[in-house]
Amino acid sequence: MPRPKLKENQHTIATCSKRDLGKTPKKRGHTWTCEWRICLNGVTERHVTTVTDATEADLVAKAEKTAADLIEHKEERKGTSAWKTTQRMGDFVTSVSMTSVDRVRSKQYGEPLRPKTKARYKYLLGLYAEVCGDAKIRDAAEVDAVITAMQRIAEEHRRSTAEQAVKVVSRYVFRRLVKLKLLKYNPMSDLELNDYELPEDPAEPYKGRRQLEARGRALTQDEHRRTVDYLLARDPATEPAKRRASAVKAQTAIDMTLLQASTGLRISEARHLRRKDVEEGPDGRLALEVLDTESKTHKGRKIKVYDPRVAQRIRERLDKLPQSPLTPIFGKPTDPSAVWDRSNAQKAVRRVYDDTADALGIPMLRQVSSHVWRATLNSHWADLGVSAERRAAYFGHSPEMNKTRYTDLTDLSALDSLVGGDSAL
Repeated sequence: MPRPKLKENQHTIATCSKRDLGKTPKKRGHTWTCEWRICLNGVTERHVTTVTDATEADLVAKAEKTAADLIEHKEERKGTSAWKTTQRMGDFVTSVSMTSVDRVRSKQYGEPLRPKTKARYKYLLGLYAEVCGDAKIRDAAEVDAVITAMQRIAEEHRRSTAEQAVKVVSRYVFRRLVKLKLLKYNPMSDLELNDYELPEDPAEPYKGRRQLEARGRALTQDEHRRTVDYLLARDPATEPAKRRASAVKAQTAIDMTLLQASTGLRISEARHLRRKDVEEGPDGRLALEVLDTESKTHKGRKIKVYDPRVAQRIRERLDKLPQSPLTPIFGKPTDPSAVWDRSNAQKAVRRVYDDTADALGIPMLRQVSSHVWRATLNSHWADLGVSAERRAAYFGHSPEMNKTRYTDLTDLSALDSLVGGDSAL
C-alpha cells in the first residue's frame, strides 16, 4: 500500500515507529530512535532522530522541535537543494546567506536582529562575496582560501572589519553549507583569530594635532577655555521657562560637565563621586579619589582639580548637600542622596553640550560625548610636555591606551608646575 502523500509542513512523527535500543551504557535511561518524514517546500524529506538516556516522550519532543525548526526556516532553504559546490560562492552568499540574516533571531533575546545589526551583517557578507570573485564554493571553502579572503578584507577595509567578518561568514555562509550537506565541515570552526594573520591597520596620517586617543576628538585651547567660562557663568535658575526641578537638573549637569572639562573624569566616575571622596590637599587644591570599583580600568587614583574656579564650584555644591559622607556630589536631582542613573544623566549632559555648541558656535560639541574632555586635556598637556606616564596615571587610562606601562606609584607632582596655573586651562 503506497504511503499517503504529506501536505505542506505535515510530518509523521506521531505515527512513525519508535525503537527502543535498550539501556544507555552507564545511564539509567534508554536509547531511542525513530525515522520520520516531513514535507517542506513541496518536497518530502527523511529525518532520523536519536536520544540517549531518555524516554520515548523525550524522543518525540526532540523530533517535534527539529520539525518546528525546519518549518520556521524553510524559506531560507527554498531552492537551496539545487546548489552544487561547482557554483560561485558569491552567488550563494547573496542568494542564501544574506536572506537568512532577515529571518534569524538573536540568541540572547530571542527576537529578530535589529535593523542596524542586519545591515552590518549584510555589509560584511557583501565584502566576502566580493573578494570571492568567481571562486567556486568548493574552492572558496579551502582553509587557505578562507584565510586569504579575510586578509584581503583587512587590507581593504581595516582589520576590525575583517575580525567581524570572520564571525559572520562562519555562521551565515559555512554553517549553512554544512547544514545543506554541501560541505562536510565548517573550515572556519577550527581556526583561531591569530591563524588568519590579519595585517595591522596603517598608521593614521598626521593632522597637525597629536591624536593621543584613538577615539578622541579634541577642542582647541581657546574653545575649551570659552566653554568653561560659559558654563561657569550660566545660572539655570534665572533662565526663562525653567521650573525648579528642571533648573536643579540643569545645574547638576552643568557642574558635572565643568568637573569633567577640568579633570577628564569619565561620566560614570563623576556620577559615583561622594563627599568622602573629596578632600582639601596640603597645597590648597581640591583632590578627588576615584575608587577602583568605579574606575573603568579598575585602577583607583587620586587627582587634583587644577582650575580653582571649578574647585570652588564643587565646594559650594558640597555646602548645599546633606552632610553624610556617602552623599553623591552629583546625585539624582529629585533625591540628592541617590546616585544619578546613567541614562538620565547622559541625557541632561547632552543638552548642556548642545546648548553650549549653539551659544558659542562650537559645532563639535554636538557630535562628541564626554570623552572629548579627556582628549582635549590629554592633547594640551602633551603639548606642555607632561609625560605619557603621568597623563596615563592622571586620566586612569589602561596601559594599552597610552601604549606604555605605569603603576599606582607614579609621581604626579610634576603636574603641579606644568598645569597648575590658570594659563594651562
